Amino acid sequence: MAATIQLMKCTSADAGVETDVTATGVRLKSIDDATTAPASAPITIPAADTAYSFETWLRFNCSVAPDNQCDNFQVWSLGNEIQAGEAKVTLNSDAVDTGVTPVVTESSAGTRTDFHVSTAGTKIAVAGTLTTADDETDYAVLQLEVYSGATQGDITQSSEFNFSYDEN
Repeated sequence: MAATIQLMKCTSADAGVETDVTATGVRLKSIDDATTAPASAPITIPAADTAYSFETWLRFNCSVAPDNQCDNFQVWSLGNEIQAGEAKVTLNSDAVDTGVTPVVTESSAGTRTDFHVSTAGTKIAVAGTLTTADDETDYAVLQLEVYSGATQGDITQSSEFNFSYDEN
């Protein structure tokens, strides 16, 4: 039987509350939840330095087991920067296997890299071999950084979060 894999956003203490965001997408905002609209949780442009969204802890969950296994999970962007020089999205480029409570300060989850440079040619691996229902991968942790020189208003560009895995 073909597996069903869901993208889960993990919020609250120890990233312990999981919400399926496969269909709704990932939103980087000023509160730690999976359902509030970004317009209701904006990130304020700081007078100096950098403001951060809450970390967005993501992992893959197997809701319908594969015949054998799902592995080789990878994530990447299309390479489009969002408002260059005004904001950027970062992602951990190495394994994060234990969830912690998301923070609204600079993330220390794994080695941080600019998400827009993680393209189809430089995908980032997310560890995990899923064989049964409710198996989960390690975490991919995204965060939006907004700089003091940012233009007022909504970010007009989006950064697409792509993923793949092998089912065998």
